[in-house]
Amino acid sequence: MDCIKQERMTKCYEDGLELYNNDKSMWTVRKYKEIAGSRILPRKALDFPLLVRNEKFVRLLDYKQTWISTYGRCVVKAEDGSYKLLHGIPTPETGELTYTLEKNVYDAEEKSWTYKECKVEACNLVIQTFIVNYDMKYNVMCWHAGNDLTDNYYKHLYPVTAEQYAAIEKAYNEAGKISEKKIMKI
Repeated sequence: MDCIKQERMTKCYEDGLELYNNDKSMWTVRKYKEIAGSRILPRKALDFPLLVRNEKFVRLLDYKQTWISTYGRCVVKAEDGSYKLLHGIPTPETGELTYTLEKNVYDAEEKSWTYKECKVEACNLVIQTFIVNYDMKYNVMCWHAGNDLTDNYYKHLYPVTAEQYAAIEKAYNEAGKISEKKIMKI
């Protein structure tokens, strides 16, 4: 009985893979979110230089008085009303830039919402804010263009599954580079 089930599963997988390869409309296309103007921090509020002229800081919805830029830089509003640029630290395990922020979470015991300090990677904040992630449940890893973990520019980040990440990393290591076209194919 198990072999019949396995045979059917294999056949369905092969048929689905063939359909995917032949029907370009099923291929994932990179899309970026449209950001409401009310979430963008005005440049005049900042007392530090932008990395580039078009860098934008966008309000994070689940974090206390926090904005993330298109380049992965994080700003919080201080009690005196000024905006402070945070300097994240690389995670020892992965090397990803990480910030410690206050996140709005529900406390089931108290039955109320409260802010809790948590560590979050810059690339994840950028992906949540700027990139349409078609599979948020399984896209738990992030590939940086050129495998440069210091580059958190939103157009250089790719939310991927662990298996996709391994395949992209393998292709990158073999060739020393990988194109966006190949990343999207994987």
